[in-house]
Amino acid sequence: MGRGSGKMFREYYKKYYEEELGDADELITYDSLRYYFEARGVPLLLGTSAKTSKIQYDLWINTDDIPMGETKHPTKEGHSIITNRIYESLL
Repeated sequence: MGRGSGKMFREYYKKYYEEELGDADELITYDSLRYYFEARGVPLLLGTSAKTSKIQYDLWINTDDIPMGETKHPTKEGHSIITNRIYESLL
């Protein structure tokens, strides 16, 4: 089933996670990547596997139309859909 069926992650989100801090961490990471590549003149496609976010990403790869397996990881078909979205975003 992989990674203890997500026990560690469920415990983290139940006992330690705070949405305000999570949002701040996400924004820091997003801005750091965006500014780093912008300063070097390198095009960047930023995506997320989060279900929700206050940030407007270029690509969302965890939507309801992506088939997931038992471990909540995309299936072979799900990976194909994600690949196509990435490809289409780069055109």
